Amino acid sequence: MAETIEDLKKELDYYKKLLGIGGYNPATNGFMILIEQLRQRTDYLKEFRIKDKIGSAVKDDPVYARAMDLVDGLPKMISSVNALRMELKIDYDVDADKPKPRASSPQSIGKTD
Repeated sequence: MAETIEDLKKELDYYKKLLGIGGYNPATNGFMILIEQLRQRTDYLKEFRIKDKIGSAVKDDPVYARAMDLVDGLPKMISSVNALRMELKIDYDVDADKPKPRASSPQSIGKTD
């Protein structure tokens, strides 16, 4: 049992993290990991030169094979990241805090809010 307020805060933080509440969101953290992985892949592939690898004497070059696997998986990963971004509603929406327009009624037409 926790003895002090500091111990209680530590225990509370532990359970928040464990349960994914109170500011810690495992889905958002997972999204950030996907973004970082995608960034690393694109940075690597940006520097990768097929011309340097395809002409090598070694027919089954593992670096070339892995790079081509990254290229092949890139569209699916980009689609997954975009779908997850929309599902989690991560993008900033300028109109989010504006009131939503309501249906007009005869009573609401005369009102001047």
